[in-house]
Parts: sequence; structure tokens; C-alpha cells
Amino acid sequence: MTFLFLICVICTLIYTICTVRELYHKKEITGFFIASAMYDLVFGILPTIIVAQLLWDGDEIRFLQGILDLTSDGIYALIYYYLLSFLGFAILYLSYHSKINIRFKAVSNQVDKSSLKNNSSRNFLLLSWISLLVGIISLYLWSSAYGSIFNLIVEANAVRSGVGSVTNSLAFFKHPARLVLICNFLFFTYLFKNKSSKKQLFYKFYGFIGLLIALSGSILFLLANDGRLTIVLYILAILWLSTAGKKIHHIQRMVFGGIGVIFISLFLLNEMDSITHFIRFGEWIDNGKSLASSMIHELSFLPLGAQTSILAGWNNEVGLTFFDDLVTGLCAWLPSSLKPSGYDDVWSINTILIWGDLSLSHGQYPCSFITQAYYDLRVIGIVLYSWGAGKVLKRIDQWSFDDSSLLTISLKAVIMEFILRGVAYFSFYDIMLGLFPIVIVIILSTMLQLLFSKRKIAE
Repeated sequence: MTFLFLICVICTLIYTICTVRELYHKKEITGFFIASAMYDLVFGILPTIIVAQLLWDGDEIRFLQGILDLTSDGIYALIYYYLLSFLGFAILYLSYHSKINIRFKAVSNQVDKSSLKNNSSRNFLLLSWISLLVGIISLYLWSSAYGSIFNLIVEANAVRSGVGSVTNSLAFFKHPARLVLICNFLFFTYLFKNKSSKKQLFYKFYGFIGLLIALSGSILFLLANDGRLTIVLYILAILWLSTAGKKIHHIQRMVFGGIGVIFISLFLLNEMDSITHFIRFGEWIDNGKSLASSMIHELSFLPLGAQTSILAGWNNEVGLTFFDDLVTGLCAWLPSSLKPSGYDDVWSINTILIWGDLSLSHGQYPCSFITQAYYDLRVIGIVLYSWGAGKVLKRIDQWSFDDSSLLTISLKAVIMEFILRGVAYFSFYDIMLGLFPIVIVIILSTMLQLLFSKRKIAE
């Protein structure tokens, strides 16, 4: 156990140094910085706190002893896992900073210039309003089975747990309803990131009205979705958007400010159930947990899934899950009746290995980035996924911001949410669900570009 603690401490120091170095070097909040900071939290700080609790009889030692295998095999599994996590970070870092260029770089540049850019700020404003309309209609259809969105908000916790009393045949519309969240980024970008000096007060006014409606719709969606993490990530994405494209000149202030944001985020996660309960019913309920205890309970699925994946692999309890992950991801947008049988969600496989079933009493246990990669292809998966993630992050961080890239800025804010979430909650299925509203926005943008380009040709 002492050796495991030393590994966690050393890894935490390395992850932290690399994260701070990235900030000093780039002087902005990049995708790699966010990924590195989350990696530090998930695979460095959290396991260090948990092992320290076990070594020195902390307040949560009984809880941890109840969920983790603390036999020699269990400890060896954790040592092996966090060494693999370090390997994954090293490959991620080398991949991101490597000067090796991928052949489809020219193609991706063309995609940046065509699909994600809209040269007219007026067209961008129109896109924002159309997207908002689709999102509001979808939000209405999703909640219609409950009578209204406000009735859904009251039952949100039961619905999210799968024990709601209403069968919703229009539950699919929850996915396009997420457009209301993206529309906040669209209108915010139009109002505060548009450097064009030719903006008229008339269009600013309509942009401001759109932002208010999108904000109201987002609050309703977030309360109906009843996801604490989703709410916190949404707030963090707005914070990132407010700093996007700006260079940081006072790094020390930024470091301390970032630490403050982390503690505020953890505080919100700790108190979010009380906050949402107060909004719904006007009654405050104290959960009675300290910040450290709440963090351990909230994120305990990470070391538990880590240990379970290694032991299951060693004992041949589960085969490679790559095709399960791939097929469930590719079919994520299809209705349940059209999805192929014989392929399981890897998060469900992880849950069954931990609990023996998929009972609503404990819910589904997600996989972290390293856990999912290990389930899919074992060590080869960690190498391939980490290398691929480094290249994707590098490509995202190379997106330029100018007057013709308002859509790029907005969608990058959504992608920053992906990165914040993806280190701790990773699966192809989860990524595909998150991409659904983004694809809708890109399709709408492409249609508008084609429509206006044909109109110009006709003129």
C-alpha cells in the first residue's frame, strides 16, 4: 500500500508540473491543458487521497474498505492500473507535442474553413435562432408526456433513475433538446466574440433576446435532466468561452484562479442536489458531507472500475470489448428497436462485473478513459487511444479564431465540455450522443451556406 501511495504521489507531481507548464507555455486555456488537469485529478489527486485514507485510517476508510479489494491481488491491480495510467499520459503528452503530421491535415483544414466557418455574422445570428427553435421544440416534445417541462422537473430524479411513472414515447427528443445549451454559446459568441465593427444595434438586440431565451431554456433542460456534472460542466464551458482567444499575461493569478475554480466546482457538485431540490420545492436539505468525503463518494466509481477492469482481465472474466464499444457507439442515434443485438454497452459490462447486475439501486458505473481503453483492447488500447487523443487535442487547439470563425468558437466550447467530461466518463457511445446536437448545428449551418450562396449566384 505504501508503494501504491508513492506511485500516486509521483504521478500527481508529474501531471501537475506538465499541466502548469502547458499554461505557462501557451498562456491560454487549451484543450490539452484541460485534459491534463482532469487527468491529474482522476489519475493523480483522487487516488492519492484515497490511498492516504486507507494508510492513515481516514474518515472514509470504512466506505473504501467496503468497495475496494484490499487483498494483495487487489493492491497489485491498482499498482498496475496507475502505472498504465502513467504510460497513457506519457503517450498522450508525446503525441500532442510530436511534430509528426497526419496526412489528412489538409482535409481537416478544409473542413475548418468550410463547415465550421460562417463569413456573415447575420447568417450566424439566423443559424443561432433556427437552432434555438429546434431546441425549444424538442424540449417541449420531450416533456410533453409529463404534461409540461415543469412537471418533468419535479419528477426529474425519478426519471433519471429509471423509476418514473410515465412511459415517454418521445424520450428521443431529449438529445436534440440539448441544442438549447449550445445556443447559449452561439448567442454569447455573437454578442461578445464578434469583432466586426459593422454590427448594428438592431441585431445586437435580437442576439441579446436570443441569449435570454437560450439561457432560460438551458436552465429548464438542466433541471429536467437532473445531472449535477452536466450543470457544472455547462458553467465551466461558459467560463472558458469568456476567455477564448485571449492570452493570459498573469500566469500566477491564473493558477490561483484555476485552483479556486476547481474548489468552487467541487463545492457545486457537493451541494448540487441541495440546490436543485431547493429550486424545485423551495426547501433546503443539507447532505451533511464534507467536500473531501463528497469527492470520494462521488468519484469512487473511478478506482473501483480501475481495479475491476484489471482483475477481470487477469482472471479472463471479460474478453476484449472493442466491438461492443464501436457498435453501440455507431448505433447510439438509432431507436432501441433498430439497434443490433449481441453488443453490450461497456459501462453496463463494468457495472455487472462490479455488482453482478444492472439494478436501479446502484445505477450504471461509467468507465474512465484508461478503464475503457483497457476493457476494449487492454494495453494496446491504452497506447492507441492515448496517441489518438493527443492528435485530436492538437488538432482542436490549432483551430484559429477570427471574424469568420464564430461557429468554430461556439462549437469549441462544447468540445471543451467533452474534454472535461471525457477523462472520467469515456465511451464511444457517450461521445456519439454528445455529438448529436453538434451535428444538427453543422447541418443547419451547411444548409444556410448553400442557400445563401445559391441566392448570391442567382443575383
